[in-house]
Amino acid sequence: GRDCAPFSRSRGPHAHDEPGNGIDEDCDGADTPEGAALPSAPTFWGELPADRVRRYDVVWFVIDALRADHTGAGGYSKPTTPYLDDLAKESWFFTHALSQSSATMLSFPSMLTGVDPGKLEWRLDRGRLQLAPGQPFLSERFGSLGYTTGFVAAEYFEKRLPGLLEGWSEVAIQDRNQRKSSSSSAAHAASFISRARTTDAPFFLMVYLPAPHAPYVDHPQGYPKFGNTPAGKYDAEIANADRYLGFVLDVLRSDPARYKRTIIIATGDHGEEFGEHGGSEHANTCHHESVHVPLVVRIPDEEPQRIDVPVGLIDVTPALLELVGAPAAPGQRLDGNSLLLAKHAPDRLSADRPFFCSVVSQKAAQGDFFRRAVRSGKWALFKEMRGSQAVTLYDVEKDPAEQAPVSEGGDADAARTRLDTWLSIQLTGNVGSAPLTGD
Repeated sequence: GRDCAPFSRSRGPHAHDEPGNGIDEDCDGADTPEGAALPSAPTFWGELPADRVRRYDVVWFVIDALRADHTGAGGYSKPTTPYLDDLAKESWFFTHALSQSSATMLSFPSMLTGVDPGKLEWRLDRGRLQLAPGQPFLSERFGSLGYTTGFVAAEYFEKRLPGLLEGWSEVAIQDRNQRKSSSSSAAHAASFISRARTTDAPFFLMVYLPAPHAPYVDHPQGYPKFGNTPAGKYDAEIANADRYLGFVLDVLRSDPARYKRTIIIATGDHGEEFGEHGGSEHANTCHHESVHVPLVVRIPDEEPQRIDVPVGLIDVTPALLELVGAPAAPGQRLDGNSLLLAKHAPDRLSADRPFFCSVVSQKAAQGDFFRRAVRSGKWALFKEMRGSQAVTLYDVEKDPAEQAPVSEGGDADAARTRLDTWLSIQLTGNVGSAPLTGD
């Protein structure tokens, strides 16, 4: 939109509009009404029995671009994820888990802080993108508790998110050859686990598996045939990542005593498009195929269960903090609600809890865009934050594929106004500003 105050740093199309102060900070033509507020819920469950609060070992697998409906646990008929499916049988499987962005650049920092991308502050440091000081990563919180921490990462993080590599005991960068990257990740993970288990101190390990990120490469050795379409090649890449997930799971299970005290999480950082809304790959939109991800959470002594309560990836960090007995650090902000609430006290979560998504162009070839969305109950609203400021509303109960925008009239008008207001008041960070678009 047009900058209504070009000489003011506190006003502009991407500024936070303070409700009810008589000033149109975000230049949309009106001040956000006073009293506009987001539904609230507790950060933690708060009723975990004392003997269940432990210094667990924690392993968090993130499979890049893994959409939920291409996994067996998510209902897919093709054999893409036998090892993930086996893990789901001994875990909580969240059927409606949402990423907070369709781009790794925003999703990873959001997961590791428990903060929505729309509230994070960014800066450039010597030409490299960093989160602004003051928001600790989960790895730092674990480190302060005496954990050995490890991150098996990719070259991408060195180039685009170097701040994400700080504060770990160990960082390993996987092989840059895409055909070897998942096997390299698994080897690094196995090495870390073997060394960490030589002491009784707990460890936290994050394992990034790059497949099935595009471009999709062939892995002919012993995999099922999924076809030569883009979706078929994507499925073959998922099977490759799943095989090495299974390898690391076998390493974890090789020590039954330590396995009994190990929390395991497996998810995608976002989904993938195959023309559902005219695009391909990811980091373009906030539509369902781009943000609906599998979320498997294995917690010792918790019964396996499929959980249909909607959750976000920002809910993982508060759950882990609660399980190890480490509430938020002084001054730490958490936007997520512990996954323990979804399992043990779903009535404390608002039925219209909003789930936000942000995605911004990262390179010139994408053009210049900043797109946001919010889902609440049966409604999903999408907004172009630059240029047209176009708003599109869907009734996802009637139209889960988000193909038929709802026209004006009836209860849609109130929903459109409410969700658009929520988008405005929730955007307190600088995710839409220039630093994110620089190389």
